[in-house]
Amino acid sequence: MFLMRDAALCLACALAFSACASALAPAKPRWPAFPDTNFMHVGGFLQVSGTGRAQGKVTSDAQRMSLGRDTALLDARRRLRSYLEGLALPDGSAVGQKAADSKEYESGLDSLVRSVDIVSTRFDADVTAVVIRLPKTRVNAALGADYQ
Repeated sequence: MFLMRDAALCLACALAFSACASALAPAKPRWPAFPDTNFMHVGGFLQVSGTGRAQGKVTSDAQRMSLGRDTALLDARRRLRSYLEGLALPDGSAVGQKAADSKEYESGLDSLVRSVDIVSTRFDADVTAVVIRLPKTRVNAALGADYQ
């Protein structure tokens, strides 16, 4: 009888300890605040917008739209890259510093930024806007981070 009560007490203590241990585990880092309104969290994605306009002599509407789209896409990728370079890694360093120190890491960061999906493109008379997105799981895997 005492053995059953002691076993039940040990089991209760073990369950309580495991619950406390998970509660005391360090919290996973949250995504840092975005620098401006061009960024959004959309479900499991980071979404970034960029704007651009055709530069130089444009001979047709198709050329204006194409050049504007390319410029807007470069703007959105530049914004995303700048945000990613500022992220802190689990070892305390920043992504930008690690990319500056390692050509391989730099190449991986470039590939990550180029792998975005274009969600939408909007053409106005003068300005083109592009919205891109990148899965948060892909960002975490590529950077070796665990942002939530």
